[in-house]
Amino acid sequence: MTVRQGLIQRLLVVGLSVLAWLPVQASVSLSDQMRSLSDADYQWVAQKLFQNEANQNPAYLTFWSAKEPFPSLGIGHFIWMPKGVDAPFVETFPEMVAFVSAHQSPPTWLQALQNSSQFKPPWPNRSHFQQAQDSIEMQQLRDWLFNTADWQARFIVQRLSQQFAEKSQHLIQQQRSIFENHLRVLLQSKKGVFALIDYSNFKGIGLNSKETYQGEGWGLINVLLAMPDAVTAETAVPEFVSTAKQLLQNRVENAKPDKNEAHWLPGWHRRLEGYLSNE
Repeated sequence: MTVRQGLIQRLLVVGLSVLAWLPVQASVSLSDQMRSLSDADYQWVAQKLFQNEANQNPAYLTFWSAKEPFPSLGIGHFIWMPKGVDAPFVETFPEMVAFVSAHQSPPTWLQALQNSSQFKPPWPNRSHFQQAQDSIEMQQLRDWLFNTADWQARFIVQRLSQQFAEKSQHLIQQQRSIFENHLRVLLQSKKGVFALIDYSNFKGIGLNSKETYQGEGWGLINVLLAMPDAVTAETAVPEFVSTAKQLLQNRVENAKPDKNEAHWLPGWHRRLEGYLSNE
């Protein structure tokens, strides 16, 4: 691990300790700090994510939007790409299953798919997925996703810390300074910490060529870099929300007209505005 990666990981540890109100020791590794977080911390994060992604409705733990070519599963609505689908988004469901399965075994049929050469959904399209909603296999999947919510939250937090450290290495010096300053200020409050966790899951880490329209991205690091230079602990979250709204507006305007992404904006805005009042 480089010095720069260590700094980014320690910054995230500081923010996570805001949730647990635990002292942070620079000499303690990130994994040690993760273990020091209480079950209540992860339960809180899981509950907020479940609310934002699935309206705390177990039925929405297995969801396939009519406007998307893939299902979104779990409290983080993790993407699972069907065979032959190439969408400009990062697939996260297989990685989540691998992480959570180490702590709680998945349904037998899902485990068999996981161990196969190609870990792809058993439903080739949305029609087949909808027809299977009342099947035993789908109920088993929903039950497993509901019962492992805390582990899914841990996966999201761990993935955020790892990708922050990796992605920051691709920034030039001026960008790194902006990124680290904004990250440091956001991590001073519980609202800021949750905004980072939720947005990373909601719209990605950023700096990903796959998740761009006309060369412009909308991920978390993109938002941090686009925020105004002078932010304080009091203005950081409002500025984060305002900047994220603008980047998502740009996304809609840059998208191909047939995608009709404008219909998503009201919901995206409501989710972002929730960061201003998270307790």
